Amino acid sequence: MKLRYIGESFGIDRLTDGKIYEAVVEDGMYRVMDDSGEDNLYSMTHPAPLDGSSPGGYWEIVDDIKGKIHEYDNVLLKDGREAAIVEVFDESHFLADVGSSPADWETIDVSLDDIECIIWSSEE
Repeated sequence: MKLRYIGESFGIDRLTDGKIYEAVVEDGMYRVMDDSGEDNLYSMTHPAPLDGSSPGGYWEIVDDIKGKIHEYDNVLLKDGREAAIVEVFDESHFLADVGSSPADWETIDVSLDDIECIIWSSEE
């Protein structure tokens, strides 16, 4: 599952506000691959450092996007760029336009692994 951490960032290599992390449920907690590159256990209701150096925050569940991306959706790529899906080849491969205007648009191949989340859905 994917979780977004909302709250004060803590530690150089722990949790960053607004960042999306991969997680699994384990013993009533989330095991999260955090910024350290290691998987650590965090509270499901109030992730915070054990030493009290930060007030911590909360988790927001991010939907799995496989099979939910449609033509004309706007997505956020993992490299930080926004893209408009212009063609859907299958549920994992797409053609997308990136850029701020028609003058600088670039059409690129995008896979599901390149996409962080859907910003706007044409189906809504």
